[in-house]
Amino acid sequence: MATVGGGDPYVVTQLKHVIGTSGAATTTSTSYVDLPDLALTLTTAGGDLLAWLQCDWSLSAATGTNGIAFSLALDGAAETFTTAQNPGQANFTQGAVCIGRFTGVAAGPHTLKGRWQVITSGTATAQTTRRVLMLAEVRR
Repeated sequence: MATVGGGDPYVVTQLKHVIGTSGAATTTSTSYVDLPDLALTLTTAGGDLLAWLQCDWSLSAATGTNGIAFSLALDGAAETFTTAQNPGQANFTQGAVCIGRFTGVAAGPHTLKGRWQVITSGTATAQTTRRVLMLAEVRR
């Protein structure tokens, strides 16, 4: 058991994950789109959900103002827990991690998606199949 906040015990009651299966996915979109292979559904008893996204990526047009952003989207809602990065040079591979805690989630099925976008221009590439999305149900 883990404790957070005031020392209340929390336990992970379910854990589900998916990994990338299609190699070298790309996007040129400057608005959020789904990362290929990174969607999962978990039926929960309600409470809190912990989400984690990891992706190795590169960008063809790296400049001082350009980069890439990754985000988590639960049940079709707007993207949350966003991380944005600028590689500083074109075609440089690096990793991104996006972690979030969704609180007060109702009981039932919930779909989590990993999403990404290019900030201003270029082609973003998810390197080979090195990407994963995980969702854990956490209860007291």
